Amino acid sequence: MLLALKNLFRYLRLKALVSFARLHVWWSGMMPKASPDSILQIPSRTGRSIKGHLYKSTSFTPGIPSPLLINFHGSGFVFPLHSSDDLFCRKVSTSTPYSVLDIQYSLAPEYPWPACHNDAEDVVNWVLGQPDTYSTSQIAISGFSAGANMA
Repeated sequence: MLLALKNLFRYLRLKALVSFARLHVWWSGMMPKASPDSILQIPSRTGRSIKGHLYKSTSFTPGIPSPLLINFHGSGFVFPLHSSDDLFCRKVSTSTPYSVLDIQYSLAPEYPWPACHNDAEDVVNWVLGQPDTYSTSQIAISGFSAGANMA
């Protein structure tokens, strides 16, 4: 009982610290507005959806599988900074034959480790299961900060 209470207080403390930090990021206006070509909902192993911003390559042709870069944003595993790589994703999609799928993975403390890594694996498996849409022999993975850890 005492251990359970101690774990509850630890979680509440982490939740309060992360909530305060997230509020600071939100108020500071650090988040750019994303401008993807479409928004995808990718199924996860836990039954929830993983949001993905799709940036289509300028050489994208419907019916022909596209090379794909899967990108994982930086977040320190706690900050909701999904839109932070918008300029990078757009640059890659306009200057290479690759479309870009920018992933919003699960964040702590609401989803403890290994939830974010499970999301990354679920996304890769989903992409590999779409050979009519994505060229599965031309898949690349990138990330920044915490996202690079997952890539």
